[in-house]
Amino acid sequence: RQYSIEELKSIADRFEQRGMNKEGKELRNHIDDMVCAKKKGIDFRHPSPELMKEGLSRGIDLSNESVVRMLEHLQQSQPKHGTFNFESAMRSYEEDQRKNIEGMVASMGRKELGM
Repeated sequence: RQYSIEELKSIADRFEQRGMNKEGKELRNHIDDMVCAKKKGIDFRHPSPELMKEGLSRGIDLSNESVVRMLEHLQQSQPKHGTFNFESAMRSYEEDQRKNIEGMVASMGRKELGM
C-alpha cells in the first residue's frame, strides 16, 4: 500500500504522541525528501546508473536524446496537483516538435533542402 503525504504526517504525529520521537523524526525527514524529490522531478539528462537500468528494464533508453526530450516535456506538463493527462501531454509534445521542425526547415536554404 502506498500512503499519501498527509497519511504519513499523521503516522509521524502518532509516533511522537507515543514518545517514539526518533521514529517520528525519521519519518518526517523521509516525508521532506519525498516532497523535495516530487518538486524537483527526475533529472533525465544526468541519470544515475540505477535509473538507466530501470529505464532499460521498461524499454526506455535514457541515452537517446529524443527520449530524454520527450520525458522532460511530459514531466513539465504534469500538474503539481491533480491528474496527469498523458494524451494531452503527448499532443503538446508533438506540437512543440512540429514547430521545431518547421522552424529548422524555414531556416534552411534551397541547397540544404536538396532543391
